[in-house]
Amino acid sequence: MNRTYSRAVRTLIWLGPDRDACSAAWQLVDKIYHVFQSQNPGARSVADIPFRLYSDPDHDTTGLPGWKHKLWQQLRNLFELPWFTRTWIIQEVALSRADPVILHGRRRYKWHRLGWAASWLRRNGYLRLDQVPNQIQNVETISNIRRSGSHSPWCLGALSVATSIKCHATDQRDKIYALLGLAAESSDAADVPDLLRANYELGVAQVYTKAAIFFLWTYKTLSILTRAHGVSDDISRAQRKHKLDALPSWVPNWCDFAVTERHVAKSLSWLSHPTDARAATLQFPDHYNASCGLRAKLYESTDPSVLRLSGLQADVVVSTTSFDAAPQLSGGRAHDAQFLQLWRASLPVLRENTAVEDRIASWVRATTAEQFRLGGNTQAQTLKDGSAFLLDLLSRRGHQSDSPDIMVLLRKLSDGGRPESYVSLASNFCLHRNFIVTSKGRMGIGPSATLPGDGVFVIFGGGVPYIIRKLQGGSVFVER
Repeated sequence: MNRTYSRAVRTLIWLGPDRDACSAAWQLVDKIYHVFQSQNPGARSVADIPFRLYSDPDHDTTGLPGWKHKLWQQLRNLFELPWFTRTWIIQEVALSRADPVILHGRRRYKWHRLGWAASWLRRNGYLRLDQVPNQIQNVETISNIRRSGSHSPWCLGALSVATSIKCHATDQRDKIYALLGLAAESSDAADVPDLLRANYELGVAQVYTKAAIFFLWTYKTLSILTRAHGVSDDISRAQRKHKLDALPSWVPNWCDFAVTERHVAKSLSWLSHPTDARAATLQFPDHYNASCGLRAKLYESTDPSVLRLSGLQADVVVSTTSFDAAPQLSGGRAHDAQFLQLWRASLPVLRENTAVEDRIASWVRATTAEQFRLGGNTQAQTLKDGSAFLLDLLSRRGHQSDSPDIMVLLRKLSDGGRPESYVSLASNFCLHRNFIVTSKGRMGIGPSATLPGDGVFVIFGGGVPYIIRKLQGGSVFVER
């Protein structure tokens, strides 16, 4: 299939007739594209579009329609077309030598304009809003793969993590096999690794396990475990369309989700794009360095369902608080009650330690997963933003008298802070995670299935700590 698309001069994408009168949405796509062009005239890659958090005042300055305009509903109708969520169409677009052309009813539209419009929406925080169709993320991901081209192909692990939630397949084995034609590991069709070679005689769990074994032994990083199957009471299991009871807890589950990506807990792994001709790989952000840069140390196992590797137990979970609020709408304070619960859960730790400022900083870092760069911020600014939010939240909820010393400190730390920036970032990463406190007074966010008594482990090759539950006869991987 990859040879067919790579030899095509231009790919034509037929979306079908305009039965729902949603083709007018292309007018909105064009408006967004022109905003992108006017703000970023020299952009050649996604990195050339500055990160911004969405705000209503910024939206008003773009000249785009207000949220009640019918074009936004038509855009949602457009992206409900099945084509936008099919796994096999990734190759169709990414391998076309010339810019693909979309045919929809009587309209023709160039793919690159749609791709840049999607990238602008994501980099400006629009894709966190329920008013914007989640499937636009699919377009943005496929466009990024296409822009990388043959000079910087993506490794299969990066492709699988980037697309598994967004795209669907009739045969769940194709969540891996449909990406092989794009992957760096199969650039030579005659030399595809045996563990990745398509074999439809294998079951889905076998295909996923073999792929995971290949990734771990080849790249010696645990970043691929960002979508591990986990344990039965994790919310991600309930969000899936298919049950894979035979899949080991540590193996990534690439099966289709029944919900859109914005309702799924965010990955803590990042795509690494080398500046040279090497393939793009799945890694951890540089400041995620739990194992001090040590590569994974793996040991052979006679049972392919058992993963044996080196690491150490660093702590034990003593309390957990869930964060299950729905993703944000434009404006509002939908997450206040959730964040207040997380704050209260941290108070025993705050009161036991005299360095209260450090503990407030730890709470802000924990609830934002230290992902301050996603908002185009520094860590210092994120602390100001988080402190400003806490000060506002506690003041509005009548908690000023509970800890007057903390309120005084929050006033000092919040100077120049933007509460809305903190809320946008923290609600994104806390979604469907548990806020945890450990026996040594550490705070963090972990899998939704985390329980008191679970172990916090540092495993070589992992940029983040992992939650592991000891059972009689072995252990299960709860997740990162």
